[in-house]
Amino acid sequence: MPAPNVTPIDDLLWTATRYSDVLQIDRRVVAQALETAPSQERNGVRVWHVRAAFTAIADRIGGAAKKLNPDDMEPKDQLDHWKAANEKLKFAENIGKVVPAAHIERTLGAAFKALAQTLDSLPDALERDCGLPPLAVTAVQQAVDGARNQLYDALMGALDAKT
Repeated sequence: MPAPNVTPIDDLLWTATRYSDVLQIDRRVVAQALETAPSQERNGVRVWHVRAAFTAIADRIGGAAKKLNPDDMEPKDQLDHWKAANEKLKFAENIGKVVPAAHIERTLGAAFKALAQTLDSLPDALERDCGLPPLAVTAVQQAVDGARNQLYDALMGALDAKT
């Protein structure tokens, strides 16, 4: 049986088109990946060794997932990242998936103000409309104050847990 035709690894020099064909990746993506890899010229054609080329292509293809931290990106990529994040946030706001914090603060402020006014007037209304004796009104006032303090503590605890 004849010896198989084996090419030494040091002789594996391919063009960008060959990498594109073998890996079935768009030639432009391969060319971008190979820009930083060391190359040689053979017969007037630029070629790359498989070790350096595959590493560069793998970094280009799989490296996008590693660059999620904008501080690690190139300035142009940072700008693109923040523009895309801003557009995503605007879209989420437009479809009602996200509500501006100022709107939530106003709405919750109005709701809690109405609740506080109702709780403040409750003992007087019970005394006036139901004929509750002063001792019972005092007990209601203390119960309402206790409930308000519990509500306040729960809200502050929830806010502290978020920060």
